[in-house]
Amino acid sequence: MSIKIDLPEDIQLKIKIDKDIEKIIRKRIERDISEKIKEDIFLSMLFDKALGSSKLEKDDVDKVDRKIKKGIVEGLEWK
Repeated sequence: MSIKIDLPEDIQLKIKIDKDIEKIIRKRIERDISEKIKEDIFLSMLFDKALGSSKLEKDDVDKVDRKIKKGIVEGLEWK
């Protein structure tokens, strides 16, 4: 999967001047994004587990689950 991102103009200019910097920046972005996604998935699983053992009815749990995940997604500006 590939994702397109727009870098600030000053970084774009440096990349045009030095192609080795492009490789370094690409690796850094891939690593940072991968780490953040892993953290987000872990939190989502943690919330699922915590809500799964709740004494609330399934419909109540589903509503709370959706609200929490929606808050996470909005907080991370994924939406």
